[in-house]
Amino acid sequence: RLRRSAAFAQRPEGQSGFAFQQIVFHCYPTWDAAIAAFQRGNVNTISEIPYYAVRQIAALPLMPYAAYRPGLGAVVLNWGRDSVNFFRDQRMRRALAMSLDRAALVDKHMADRAVTADGPILPDSWAYAPDVSCPAYDPDAPDAAKVALSQVQVTPPPTPAPEEQPTALPEGASPPPPPTPGPTAAPGGVYAFELLVANDAGQAGLAQEIAIAWNNLGLAVNLVVVDAVTFRERLAAGNFDAALVELNLAPSADPDPYGVWRQMPADGGLNFGGMNDRAVSELVELARRATNGSYRVELYRRFQQLFCDRAVAMVLYYPVYYYGADRRILGIQLGYMSEPSDRFRTLHDWAFTSE
Repeated sequence: RLRRSAAFAQRPEGQSGFAFQQIVFHCYPTWDAAIAAFQRGNVNTISEIPYYAVRQIAALPLMPYAAYRPGLGAVVLNWGRDSVNFFRDQRMRRALAMSLDRAALVDKHMADRAVTADGPILPDSWAYAPDVSCPAYDPDAPDAAKVALSQVQVTPPPTPAPEEQPTALPEGASPPPPPTPGPTAAPGGVYAFELLVANDAGQAGLAQEIAIAWNNLGLAVNLVVVDAVTFRERLAAGNFDAALVELNLAPSADPDPYGVWRQMPADGGLNFGGMNDRAVSELVELARRATNGSYRVELYRRFQQLFCDRAVAMVLYYPVYYYGADRRILGIQLGYMSEPSDRFRTLHDWAFTSE
């Protein structure tokens, strides 16, 4: 139970607003229990509406408010694994990115739970650069990915394609087609690697179509779907070639991408793939130390531009957070959220209507 401070009410900034004098939090073990409490009138808001329930509540007096969750869905590549050393080639990474129609894939597999990502920083952050966008499939240049891939030169040459088919796909999903020969094939084989993903229906479906797109380039991509615990263990140990992962960026309201996109530190961090680009690392290091606001904006703009130019990772989507509130409550606005409590940033403007 939180109560409005009497001392704050005496300060100039506390003289207006704050129609609500207190907030009482109730904890429920499941979504079903929480929505039942709302329907009984025991609570007026629900801290999070699951994406699958957003359309189900249309008939209820519960308004869903959407905001970007502090996260990023992306395919990260293992730069440190010698068996897939071709990921260190910028042309390979750009080719992989240019073969993916991010908007279509996200709309198909992540509807109601994510929106298409254009870069590594959330769009509602002060550091977001709207004029920067990472490479993606261009219908006006359908062969751009194959052209980029044909320029990749790796020593030693790629290994032969594996014989096994993708494993453990979700029920009803079909495996990616076998690799087809093309201009990207090298003497003696093709570029072969595994794409790891957790056994989540939306993410696994998204990964399956990514594997299909890359196989159509002439690569040999084997989709591997594992349970969530195994996925986290393999990711933390660097036991993967490429992985579709939803990176948790919270709490990073600044924002501070240093923990994700700096060169591999001794204490780990979120750079699971061992990304090793000194220019990118220096920019995020400089930006977190800078004290001048306009200089930091420029550093982060340069970081986003370099990240996209070099296709450090295949950005896919920004996950969405839904806050549910009684439709009679006015003044709720969700902005940048680095943690769940940020939903109360405009609490001083909240009030019940008389209806």
